[in-house]
Amino acid sequence: MPAVPGTLMKHIAPLQNVGSNDAERGRFPYMVTVKTTHARIHKCGGVLIAPRLVLTAAHCARETGPNPIVHIGAYDVNDGINIAEAPPGVEVTRVERMCFPPAWNGNETDGHDIALGILQKEIKNVAIPSLPHENNSYGHNTIVSVLGWGLHDYHTDGMEGTRFPSSLRIAMDIAILDHAFCPENVKGYLKRHMICGFSYSQNVCQGDSGGPLLIVDAGNGSYSSGNPELDEIIGVISFGDKCDIGLQMRDRAAVYTSVVSFLPWIRDTISAGNKCLNSSKQEQPARGRESAQARESNLVAAVAVAVIVAVIVYIAQSLYRRHMVGAL
Repeated sequence: MPAVPGTLMKHIAPLQNVGSNDAERGRFPYMVTVKTTHARIHKCGGVLIAPRLVLTAAHCARETGPNPIVHIGAYDVNDGINIAEAPPGVEVTRVERMCFPPAWNGNETDGHDIALGILQKEIKNVAIPSLPHENNSYGHNTIVSVLGWGLHDYHTDGMEGTRFPSSLRIAMDIAILDHAFCPENVKGYLKRHMICGFSYSQNVCQGDSGGPLLIVDAGNGSYSSGNPELDEIIGVISFGDKCDIGLQMRDRAAVYTSVVSFLPWIRDTISAGNKCLNSSKQEQPARGRESAQARESNLVAAVAVAVIVAVIVYIAQSLYRRHMVGAL
């Protein structure tokens, strides 16, 4: 019986140590680590697809909040933690607003697990990868790649011994399978806007969500000599089954949100000057949330002050009465 994707990997789907390798430093300048606002803990991957837009998974917002910190161009997951010492090519900024497609309802299994993060500033002089043409199709057994900082050396008996990689990792033997041939662990959850990706030697795991499923430009026969702008982003990591190492992986696959299915929404967002268009009700402007929180905080503070004043008045009145009784 397959696990329920909505609860998989604590809602965060990473690459196994088996079969994946450290990516070439500097080869993927558009890669983004999406972090929590205050502690700056890595939660998801993402891709810079326009100077002010990061493509990621919609469910990542549950882990990061509406205004995560993003490190663009990072190779080590901690590159840019100390902004003053950020390596060349690493940009650190905040997501101003998260945009979700109209059909996103908070459930990964409905197949709309994709989001656009509008950045507070433009990221310049960074090679931006290609988006697929709307007529592109990726047939059964098309071999593609995955990038991420997800968990590896995962142990099924608990978190002891599990490790997150420091450097960006790449898996290059992911096969796209027709839905009919997808392993049973996720087959029952597949929808029209999803891609089934399978490999005998690696799997996605905690920390990879939001990262890209892509066709890597091979340049002169090696991806390390390829052009980042010719890399084609065809999917976004959404969810998977257990990412333990072993023969069990032969029956497991991961699910990716198809970028082609959301091209009109992505292009319209870019054309509108990076504004959320017809966004899901799950999305709410950050300022609106902050204003609501501020109003709630102000109300709590006002009630607290009123209580304190009432206590002071009561004590003063009690002392006055005692004084008057003593005087009599």
